[in-house]
Amino acid sequence: MATLDQIKTRIILEIDRDDLGSGGEAEQALVDAISDAIDHYSSEEFWFNRASGSGTSVAGVAVMAIPAGVRFPTQLARGGEALRKVPLSDIQHRTETGVPAHWAENAGFIQLWPIADGAYGITAYGLAATAGPATGGDTNIWTNEAARLIVARCKVTLLRMFKEYDAMQAAQAEEADALARLRGETRRRSASPLCTDVPTSRQMFDIARGH
Repeated sequence: MATLDQIKTRIILEIDRDDLGSGGEAEQALVDAISDAIDHYSSEEFWFNRASGSGTSVAGVAVMAIPAGVRFPTQLARGGEALRKVPLSDIQHRTETGVPAHWAENAGFIQLWPIADGAYGITAYGLAATAGPATGGDTNIWTNEAARLIVARCKVTLLRMFKEYDAMQAAQAEEADALARLRGETRRRSASPLCTDVPTSRQMFDIARGH
């Protein structure tokens, strides 16, 4: 486990730049580099940044909010049954009501079709909405499970800014190695069959063709 301050200290020591520390001229550059590194990888699925959350449809309302804690959904389920993901253009302007069976993402909301005719519990599965730790003494999934990746990515960003290109190339190799390790671990964990209520269907559904 590593706190945000420990991550910062490690970066400062490894690239030997005291001006990145507290009160230094480049302190903000370090803060920005860590934020950018986390944001860069937050859209990729690893075993540690998966999330789920629940919401309830409202009768006659075509959309529902993405549950808190979910950055964006990849699967939806109602009562343990998977809803089919479809292109937004297939359902956005349809007005039929009933039990929601299909969905699409629509400008940060979940578009349901048929439009719900009642209150239905909907569970969303996807990527976690997790930024960096709020304070220096805090820790979270990015500083715990992905510390090497975040450190390497920050070093690449900062060394490019300082025009230290030889060191930057070495940092790029570190980043590639850390990323490969995380992806490999994610594949290994995903290959282990587990009994969960996560729906397995991810195929797109063609409304016009009916399958």
